[in-house]
Amino acid sequence: MPRTFDLTERIAGIVVQPAKKGELVQVLTREALTSLDGAMFNWRLEELHGALFSRIPDLPLPSQIDHLLVVIAPDLKATAYINELKPVAEIRIGRPIQAGEPVYTTDILELRSYDLGVPIPPDCALVVVRSHGWR
Repeated sequence: MPRTFDLTERIAGIVVQPAKKGELVQVLTREALTSLDGAMFNWRLEELHGALFSRIPDLPLPSQIDHLLVVIAPDLKATAYINELKPVAEIRIGRPIQAGEPVYTTDILELRSYDLGVPIPPDCALVVVRSHGWR
């Protein structure tokens, strides 16, 4: 069941390096990390928890979250989908394949589309966390 909540501030990104007031800084506005990124991955999850995830009503323990999508509207109303996504990719395949057979990255010639299974308006921001054994 989607969980709606309000944010009080727009999250602009993550600062790359420390700075003093008035100095110029670089800000990451998108990033893809995996558990192979070790401490950086865990740090980003903790920062996202403090800035965003902790505001989600009835948020389960991280160990119970397989995947999480937060859609943030321009008016800062947000909707969280926890373990509700049913993603479907449409690909061009590079070999004959039968229904139910696994697809490997080496089989994919082209990714045509990727649908998370929930509506995402074009003017909204989104945060996606996918996990397998997220601590």
